[in-house]
Amino acid sequence: SVSAVLSLNALVLWTLVSIAVEFSLQSGHLTIRSFLKTLASVFKNPLIIAIFCGVAWSFTGSSIPYVIDEPVRLIGNSATALSLIVVGMGLSEYGIGQGLGKSFVLSSIKLFIHPTLIFSLALLIGLGPVETTAIVFLGCLPMGVNVYLMCRQFHAAEAVIANAMIITTVVSSFTVPMAVAFLTRYFGGLG
Repeated sequence: SVSAVLSLNALVLWTLVSIAVEFSLQSGHLTIRSFLKTLASVFKNPLIIAIFCGVAWSFTGSSIPYVIDEPVRLIGNSATALSLIVVGMGLSEYGIGQGLGKSFVLSSIKLFIHPTLIFSLALLIGLGPVETTAIVFLGCLPMGVNVYLMCRQFHAAEAVIANAMIITTVVSSFTVPMAVAFLTRYFGGLG
């Protein structure tokens, strides 16, 4: 299901990026000490803790008690709006023009190369039309705010990513329908 894909993506993406960045902030040399220090830093990250707690709780098969679930749900419902406010604040801080060339390159990769690779891999491994269309559609979506939040957390390429988010959001309003039309024609309809 889509929620499983998104959960796995968050788990892998945040963990691996955090490990890579924390490791580069350490000595940069792989020693037992630097590795343990990196792991300690990663597992102090509230996002990583939340992801692993959620995964661990899901294995219990229990539902979350209402007194915990309802406040967390309300906070979660506001997360998208608050994230977009953070992006807007970042754009006002950096301006739209800063790093625009890199933003266009990233946007092109995200909206054209990424879905093409996904489509090619889906065909290569033999996914069906519905599954292929679903994952290509996810690949065609604009750059997510999670990428910007990572950049903010690690103080890297914030302006470039903020611009790329705007570019991919605007351009994807054309590329997503084109991709869906292509896939519908390629598979002869999906119904």
